[in-house]
Amino acid sequence: INILNKLFTVRDIILDVNLAYIYSAAQADEYRTEPPFKLQGSYRDMNKIAEKVVPVMNDKELSTLIDTHYENESQTLTTGAEANLLKYKELRDNLDGEGQKRWEAIKKAFLRKQKLNGVGGQGHVGQVLLQMENINEGLKGIVNALIKDK
Repeated sequence: INILNKLFTVRDIILDVNLAYIYSAAQADEYRTEPPFKLQGSYRDMNKIAEKVVPVMNDKELSTLIDTHYENESQTLTTGAEANLLKYKELRDNLDGEGQKRWEAIKKAFLRKQKLNGVGGQGHVGQVLLQMENINEGLKGIVNALIKDK
């Protein structure tokens, strides 16, 4: 019974990962607000994790087993390993403060790149827009600092 309960937990997490993967894969690039999520939740993942589950594992050990599996899977990606691992941790509600800041920075950089690509970011117009956005970000920082001082 312990093994089955643990396997149900593994199954639920794998289904969540697979749902995020399917959602990301079905989304057109121009509508993305974050980098594509490439970690999958498949029967292969279930098999790899299930073979390591033992009845005496506690919840923390099971969670560590699953997280370690996906950490290893993210390292096999050719691009976006960090972003995919952070997205996975967000799905699991395991992002610490530093991870959350990094994930927000990655999403912000991704959106900036998306905007530039939408207007031909490689040419002169893209460079001008990038400079204007940098100026805008600087002005926002000044406004925020002034508001905090009041």
